[in-house]
Amino acid sequence: MGLDNYAVIVNEREKKGTNAPDEKFKGINLCGGMFSGGQESSGIRGKVYDNLIERLTSESLYQEIILPDTVEKMSVRLDQVEYDDLEEEDRNYFSKEVFDNLKKWFSVCAENGYGIAGWW
Repeated sequence: MGLDNYAVIVNEREKKGTNAPDEKFKGINLCGGMFSGGQESSGIRGKVYDNLIERLTSESLYQEIILPDTVEKMSVRLDQVEYDDLEEEDRNYFSKEVFDNLKKWFSVCAENGYGIAGWW
């Protein structure tokens, strides 16, 4: 099953969000999906990153909405992991540059109070 994820400005009362501005993600290049940009975008192809994110943060990207406080915890956890700490299988699949960009994407989300929406 496919998955696209979007950084969103969350209306916590309604548990919905509107897309965060792409400008905040300038210089971050990740895999895009059918409807998500990936390159300097608030949207990424979540299916590509879900297993890694779930192993490292205990949170799946397959959620309709991940609230900002959870995104912040995920970002903190990712910041604690160095590329060389990844399992060999993950290092074979993701380059250091991609892993660092993924950490940056989550950091931008956390710093700006964004949630993450999932679409599949």
